[in-house]
Amino acid sequence: MSLSMTLPNDNTEVDVDAIMDFIEHDQTNIAEEILKQGHWVVYLEKDTPSGCVIKEYPNGRKELLRVDLYGGGDQVIKVICDGQ
Repeated sequence: MSLSMTLPNDNTEVDVDAIMDFIEHDQTNIAEEILKQGHWVVYLEKDTPSGCVIKEYPNGRKELLRVDLYGGGDQVIKVICDGQ
């Protein structure tokens, strides 16, 4: 089933699924480029717990982090993948 919506001001129908597919694909390409340049990236997946993010390093290591917005430092909850 495709999700669409109509914009209230001009009755234009928007294909929400197509927009979400584009955003997800574009972000993946950007993250891959950043990793190739030797930098880590932080992102969310659909099943990432609330208050957490996934931090991925260029060597493939992935960590589930609990984010501390008050300056106490982020906490590694779990190593998802140890890398290469």
